[in-house]
Amino acid sequence: MRANSPIFKSAKAEARFYKVYDAAMKLWPIPCVEIDIPTSYGNTHIIISGPKDAPPLMLFHCALMTSAIWSPIIEELSQDHLHTQWM
Repeated sequence: MRANSPIFKSAKAEARFYKVYDAAMKLWPIPCVEIDIPTSYGNTHIIISGPKDAPPLMLFHCALMTSAIWSPIIEELSQDHLHTQWM
């Protein structure tokens, strides 16, 4: 379980969100690494996909979305770029 976040009204709501998020990320069609980086604003969740020697490409999702929105196109984008998605 991830640390409690102030964006959730309850621990139950947070657990429900991450259960759905984890299920959505199982649809990610290519290998990826998920990491959390501490910042002065809290942890930033990053997903890394694609060839390590490819030029980087950063994808940002809009508010109230998650990185899972990139699942349908990430395989094609990752052919030529190393991707870092911020959540």
